[in-house]
Amino acid sequence: MRKCLRTFIIIVFAVLPVSVFGTAGAAYAKEQTVYHVPPKSIAAYIAKQKGRKIAVLVWASWCPACRNNMDKYISYEKKFPGSMIMISVDSDLEQLKNYLNRKNLEPLKVIVVKKTAGQDLNSALKKLGISPVRSYPTAILLNENSVVVRQGSGSSMDIGFFLRQQARFRPPPPPEPTQEEKEAALKKYGSFTKPLYILAPNTDNGLHDFLDQHTGETVFFNSLLWRYHPTPKGASIANRDQMPPTDRFENPVFQRCWGKEYPEDGYLEKGYLGFPLPRDEKDIENGCSARIKFEFIYGEGHANTTRYSGMDKLEVSFGIFFKIQKEILPDQKTLYTLKEMPVSPKEAEIYLKHGPKVDLSTYHSVLE
Repeated sequence: MRKCLRTFIIIVFAVLPVSVFGTAGAAYAKEQTVYHVPPKSIAAYIAKQKGRKIAVLVWASWCPACRNNMDKYISYEKKFPGSMIMISVDSDLEQLKNYLNRKNLEPLKVIVVKKTAGQDLNSALKKLGISPVRSYPTAILLNENSVVVRQGSGSSMDIGFFLRQQARFRPPPPPEPTQEEKEAALKKYGSFTKPLYILAPNTDNGLHDFLDQHTGETVFFNSLLWRYHPTPKGASIANRDQMPPTDRFENPVFQRCWGKEYPEDGYLEKGYLGFPLPRDEKDIENGCSARIKFEFIYGEGHANTTRYSGMDKLEVSFGIFFKIQKEILPDQKTLYTLKEMPVSPKEAEIYLKHGPKVDLSTYHSVLE
């Protein structure tokens, strides 16, 4: 994971302006204005939002997932004015400036947090019950009482759904499903509950057979996987000393199956032509005959996704309904596409609360 030099932090919300790039609004898309405030003022501003739901998002202009989701964050601010408080951890002022020249963030307003002796962002936010932020984008959702109700990946978390649920207009919770309803729902979809591997052989989990048997069907995946964090552009074994400690260049799947034609970023929302899906050791030696691609939706799906970051690896657990699609690529590899499907809220609740749990009997976290 990319480490940032905490020379300054950028935050987006409306406060008194102090431009740090010369004339306020100069040289920016639609006269983008930049503001400057100390960390404790950020915490004070967040605390003053008590009585309304807000989403605090920590991001950076160099973060691909942050950039990919920026239009969504802007749309949330347009629908729910003042609800998005966005903090950037950019350390390269010129890079941030170039990004703002290309991207119009209105109605969000960019604020550089003033470097102040004895103050840092994590310490300031800790007093609000916010855990230290170590990966980007990170979203912190606070309810009307300024209590953190969720903190996690800002790219997978459904911020819009959270902001739409206004407490005063929230309908009463639906009644608990009956035992008959639970049993009927749990028979409707096939389930896969073992770990899924994209950088190790799927020898004992039956994944390939499951995908073939359920092609064209919607199924419930209660699973997890791990992958490497994206490497810096142009990274190779020759300059690995510039990256966190990594074994990616010795990993057989990375060596034999990733392929130069497939980008290394591996963001689950993209996948491009898919991640390697090795069957066994022999399949890895032959270049991996199958690949897997994920397509997530936002706002309509009922997903439970959590991401844990280590120094060099990311572990993702998910309980999601996918429709399985299968095709043969020009290189004759099989591509399985797992497309998230919306189901009824009652069905989602039954599977997430009462459905089959992920089988971790043979899994060892790579983050330990």
